[in-house]
Amino acid sequence: MILSRYPDIELMLDQIVSLCESGDYDGAIKAISSCIADGSDNSEIYRRKGQIEFDREEYDQAVISLIESLKLDFENQSALILIGNIYALHKDDFETAMTYFTQVLELNSDNFVGLNNIAGVIAKHGDYQTAITYFDKALEVKPGYPNTLFGSALCHLYTEDYREKSLST
Repeated sequence: MILSRYPDIELMLDQIVSLCESGDYDGAIKAISSCIADGSDNSEIYRRKGQIEFDREEYDQAVISLIESLKLDFENQSALILIGNIYALHKDDFETAMTYFTQVLELNSDNFVGLNNIAGVIAKHGDYQTAITYFDKALEVKPGYPNTLFGSALCHLYTEDYREKSLST
């Protein structure tokens, strides 16, 4: 299946997503490679390639793809978040991860995924009070977001401030 016959990049991206959703990651990578070879590359194509590589635990290759994505669009917030996740979770590089997450918030201070991920990285390093601040900001933007509720609950558990709140109500 050659995606270059679709003149609209959105159709190409939809087809790549459909391949991924059906579990055909090899087909998605082949389609992405065809797009790149045909000169139809754009930031989102490389970002999706990086996502597939991330899911396959090919972290170094994912970073390369995500950097290509950011070369084409340095404001691709999804690419910035994903590369931040790789550095935070798989390379144990807190400072580099925070650099990428901070860029996301500079572009969009209401990016609840960015806020949530910053909170998670900060919590992982044991600063639960600061993490709670970021989780609270994320919940202001997207009330009820499950990942944020879970992270916030864990931080409150670790700080034991839930006891104070439950006793004062």
